[in-house]
Amino acid sequence: MVWHEHGRGTAEAGEAEVSKLNTELDLRVIERTAQLEAANKELEAFSYSVSHDLRAPLRAIDGYGRILTEDYEGLLDSEGRRVLGVISSETQRMGQLIDDLLALSRLGRQNLESSDINMTALAQAVFEEQAAQVQKRVLQVEVQALPEAQGDRA
Repeated sequence: MVWHEHGRGTAEAGEAEVSKLNTELDLRVIERTAQLEAANKELEAFSYSVSHDLRAPLRAIDGYGRILTEDYEGLLDSEGRRVLGVISSETQRMGQLIDDLLALSRLGRQNLESSDINMTALAQAVFEEQAAQVQKRVLQVEVQALPEAQGDRA
C-alpha cells in the first residue's frame, strides 16, 4: 500500500485518468467522423446510381408507352388504353419515388422542411394505391377524419 500526503497522489492520478479518457474520447470522435464521411460518400455514390441507373429504364418504359399511345391508340380497345394509362401513371409515380429516395438520402446534409400534412388524404391515397394493385377484387375502406400532422413531405 502506498500512502500519499494530503491526498496529492490521488488527485494527480485522477487528473491523469481524466486526461487519458479525454484523449481516448478525442480519438473516438475522429474515428467516428471518418466513418461518417465514408458513409456519406457511399450514400452520394448510391444517389448517383439511383438517379441514373433507375431513371434510364423508366424513361424507356414511358417512351414506349407513349409510342403505343400515339401510334396504335386507334387499334386498342378500352382495356388496352386503360393499361397504357396505368403504365404512364405508374412510371410517373416511380419517378416521384426516385426523387423522394434521393431527397431522403440528402436529409443528412439539409434541413427538414416541416409543413402541414393532411393525414386523411394521405390514408386515402395509400389505400387507393394499394387497392389498384389488387385485380378482380373490390376493396373498400372508410377513412374517418384524421388530425393534420407536421412533417417533411418527402
